[in-house]
Amino acid sequence: MTGNPLKFITHKGKEILLIDYSHREPEALLAAIEEAHRALLASGKTGLLELVDITGSRGDGRVMDALKRTAKESRGLIKK
Repeated sequence: MTGNPLKFITHKGKEILLIDYSHREPEALLAAIEEAHRALLASGKTGLLELVDITGSRGDGRVMDALKRTAKESRGLIKK
């Protein structure tokens, strides 16, 4: 899977941030996490609902660290 992993969709009138990290090895997953994070910050949107697809992906400690860091940095943008 390549390309921008971040997409905005609408479901039942609600805007949802769909992040597709599916079918990626750790190196590609790290790159996708950084790309999605940059795009999310650049979007200027807040209060987003988030759906993340990690089907068939493999991660490691670096991936977990990147996910934790980006989640912390985007804390005010995503609804809990």
